[in-house]
Amino acid sequence: MYALCVLLLCGISVRSEKFYELNIIHYNDFHARFVETSPFGSVCNPTAAPCIGGFARLATLIRDGLERDPESLVLNGGDSFQGTIWYNLLRWNVTQDFMNMVHHDAHKFVVEKGGRKIGIIGVIISSTDELASTGNLKFTDEVEAVRREAEKLNEQGINIIVVLSHCGIDIDRKIALNAGPHIDIIVGGHSHTLLSNSDPPEGSTWTPLGPYPVVVEQAARSVLIVQAGAHTAFLGEIKLNFNDNGDLISWVGDPHYIGNNVLPAPDVLEKINEYLPVITEQATELIGVSKVHLSSRCNCGECNLGSFICDAFMHETVLKSGKNTWNEANFCVINTGDVRSDIEIGNVTFESVMLSIPFENNVEKYDLRGDHILEMLEYAVANHSRPGRRMVQVSGLN
Repeated sequence: MYALCVLLLCGISVRSEKFYELNIIHYNDFHARFVETSPFGSVCNPTAAPCIGGFARLATLIRDGLERDPESLVLNGGDSFQGTIWYNLLRWNVTQDFMNMVHHDAHKFVVEKGGRKIGIIGVIISSTDELASTGNLKFTDEVEAVRREAEKLNEQGINIIVVLSHCGIDIDRKIALNAGPHIDIIVGGHSHTLLSNSDPPEGSTWTPLGPYPVVVEQAARSVLIVQAGAHTAFLGEIKLNFNDNGDLISWVGDPHYIGNNVLPAPDVLEKINEYLPVITEQATELIGVSKVHLSSRCNCGECNLGSFICDAFMHETVLKSGKNTWNEANFCVINTGDVRSDIEIGNVTFESVMLSIPFENNVEKYDLRGDHILEMLEYAVANHSRPGRRMVQVSGLN
């Protein structure tokens, strides 16, 4: 009898703990790529390379994920608007129309999945007021904002917290390290960062900039960061395991490449075809022909597309003056953040121009002192190792 009791007790002591499983499906920065694109995110040209992405293929993969796990959390990391002629002509209405065709969570700050409450904290980069016209809105420190909201959720008894961030990978790292002990994973956007454990697919122009997920170690716990590139080229998916206390125990995942082998969702294609007559006439208007590939990879120096845009602004300013003299426009400068997409060899259409410079900014003419010009240029290269979008593109400066 004694031996039997010992065996029974041993059996109880080794019983494995059952974990709660949360599957997160996410995408970010699709920038109005409703139709398929080139591998560069520019206008689809199937004679040059197979076209990828597009909202119809994205919808297919999201729905596939929900079919595998109906309790999946589906999140969009921001920047759905602006980026193609679709937004320039149809604005937010078209974005709303397409996004409503696919399930999204985060309508509320707390959602329930598989019987567990999940807290979702949205955060946007504090320099948003430098990037857009934000009126009287005030943008506070990202780390402190997340810490404050995570504490509120924890006080409500919520022990699984997802941060839905549009701050970029560098700030996400700071949030993960310093925003307190309650957050578990940051689903990111803004920096168009591909995190992946796999080699880039054949024909892809994307290079992973870190593992999926990035793991940031706090004291005695890990916080994860995921992000899935941009322009509907990838869909992220990660499966998390938590214990009853909400401690993150394990995880597995990687982004799905949305290549041309993914079948588009028929209902989304039908919706695209409804809008095409409004888009096509203006989109296909021929502007010119390029004999070279015009690159938008301008973050670390001049690129030929940035220089070309500035050359065009200079030329048009002089033409409009009616004087045709150099003194009407001595030089041009634009910020690199305005240059968004490559223009490939061949016909240049209105659509490809709008993809390259989608923000509809005004061209302004100023008189500047030499010391102000020098200060501007020094600021542009002050962070010389990673200048990013503070880098400028120029014409007329040597």
